[in-house]
Amino acid sequence: MFRATTVCASIWFVCAAAAGPQLEPRVVSFPAYDDYTLSADYYAPKSAREPAPVVILLHDCGADRTCWQPLIAPLYQAGFAVLALDLRGHGHSATSETQSRVERQDSTLFEDMFYDLRGAYDWLAKQPDVDRARLALVGAGAGSGVALHYSREDLSVD
Repeated sequence: MFRATTVCASIWFVCAAAAGPQLEPRVVSFPAYDDYTLSADYYAPKSAREPAPVVILLHDCGADRTCWQPLIAPLYQAGFAVLALDLRGHGHSATSETQSRVERQDSTLFEDMFYDLRGAYDWLAKQPDVDRARLALVGAGAGSGVALHYSREDLSVD
């Protein structure tokens, strides 16, 4: 079990001016909880002295993980490990079938995104230097709905 904080806001505008230099992510892929393959950018914590808190970034419908770029450097500088996820049907986590479901605004696709977040957490839990007990979920639009749904289902999320 883990403790997490859910933040659902469009906060990248606040951080855009403070974003600083572009950081190079490690591009990763892993299975969602239902075995759908996901793609994400992972920014390992800058300090290895102690396990770092983690933030998972969840974009809006029709966007992808690149929309979070202005927020990456401030989170990294604050000491977070950061995972910017492409939810199914978006960016590099899209297939023609899931893209079609996004275009139709298929409600079951958005329900399936719950599994994306669970898979992301499971992948992060295996990373060294990450304190999975200190997790923040940041979502915009549909991503905030995914974060809230996940928070309702996982009772360990505060």
